[in-house]
Amino acid sequence: MAKIYIGFGYHLDWINKINDEKLDTMRPFYTSHYIYSKKYGFDETHYLTSEVRLNASLGTRDNLVNAYKGVYANINWRLMPEYIGNKKQLVY
Repeated sequence: MAKIYIGFGYHLDWINKINDEKLDTMRPFYTSHYIYSKKYGFDETHYLTSEVRLNASLGTRDNLVNAYKGVYANINWRLMPEYIGNKKQLVY
């Protein structure tokens, strides 16, 4: 018998005082965090992400951990609009 689960959620990440130590050397190493922040116009020392989520799962497995038969499907939709605190709107 298939079981369907649907849920809503809210996720908040607030990171501050980021000190990318690899940038403080004689020959700086540009980390992926630094490159991404510069490319998309984010502050590399702190950030805040705020998102609303919709999750849906379908399961027909006979055992959750060690399944012999059945399927599992999971879909997530995330919305990160500017009006709930984000610097730029993201949807994925």
